[in-house]
Amino acid sequence: DHRDLHSFPTRRSSDLRQYNLTTAWDTSTLQYDDDFDVSNEDQLRSLAFKPDGTRMYVTGNETEVIQQFTLSTPWDVTTATKDATQSSALTSKEDNPRSIQFHSSGTIFYIGGGGTDSIHKYTLTTPWDVSTLEFSQSYSFSTQVS
Repeated sequence: DHRDLHSFPTRRSSDLRQYNLTTAWDTSTLQYDDDFDVSNEDQLRSLAFKPDGTRMYVTGNETEVIQQFTLSTPWDVTTATKDATQSSALTSKEDNPRSIQFHSSGTIFYIGGGGTDSIHKYTLTTPWDVSTLEFSQSYSFSTQVS
């Protein structure tokens, strides 16, 4: 059950560190499980999963694209294999990606970052396939944040 698993980027190069929770949603019960190396990415910045846990998406400072992985065991990052597909470079809208989020349908994607003080909305012509991202619009927060 994905509620018993949390994965998040570490400060070490390109590793995702996976932890299990012995009590669902209780972070005081974290137990280290394993690492997964996201090659060609030196600073992981954001992580998202498809709701069924069969796909994982990461972005970072090195490539500034959304990399897509398939998990043969849902929610287990150690079973991830990199898909041949990835997004095109996001630098035209955001050169410092920090956060990614999908709509539950997989047809809408949001990214925020430190480069523009904006959230950028994209649509996906094929749900959950980041190679089909198409820019839709930006929401600027530059007057509220810097």
